[in-house]
Amino acid sequence: MICSGELRLGSRNVAGRLALLLITLVWLSACAGSPSQPVSTLPSPPAPAEPTNKIADLHSKAESYFLQGEEAYRRSEYGTADDRFQRALDVYLDANVTPNDRDALHAALIDLFNRI
Repeated sequence: MICSGELRLGSRNVAGRLALLLITLVWLSACAGSPSQPVSTLPSPPAPAEPTNKIADLHSKAESYFLQGEEAYRRSEYGTADDRFQRALDVYLDANVTPNDRDALHAALIDLFNRI
């Protein structure tokens, strides 16, 4: 009998703990509520790109290297001049342009090549 009484007493203790745990979980979930702002799952759209004249930008950069090469050549710094002229050509050769701009890029490259 004593053993069975202890079992019942132990069962009440476990049942009480489970009830307390259940009440605590319900209370905590009710207090947590929902977030005030919904979470956005989609990234914000990118800002519209401003139209730029890529060939003009490439031309100004290549022209800068070309002028540096001319100055170095006048000072008899042929190694530096060669490096600057090569960089000027590389500006056009490494460019990533749209098919519509390829003709303008090709013309600028040929013009620069002939000047060097």
